[in-house]
Amino acid sequence: MKKSEKKETTTLAGNVRDDTIRVVLTNLCRIKHKPTAGSRMVKELGQPGFLLEEKARQKSITEAKEKKEEEEKRAKKERLKKEKQKEEWKKIKEEVMGEEKHE
Repeated sequence: MKKSEKKETTTLAGNVRDDTIRVVLTNLCRIKHKPTAGSRMVKELGQPGFLLEEKARQKSITEAKEKKEEEEKRAKKERLKKEKQKEEWKKIKEEVMGEEKHE
């Protein structure tokens, strides 16, 4: 690829140059809907509160993942605790049964 060639990216709006996408994303606050090569993308991204909604969605996804991980850790701890308790009860039961057999 030569230096003069621009990298093309396929988006909802078709082929749009990477630098166009970058400009659109960095200047979202000032962008109005205009018929351009990336007009559909600009229209979607230019909606009031789009970035806030996207950030909130990403935040909720990460929170859900963290909550799930914490729940798995808690469940694992409980399972290990129950297994230890079962083993202890088995030992106690064997000791008691062993004493009864000797008598």
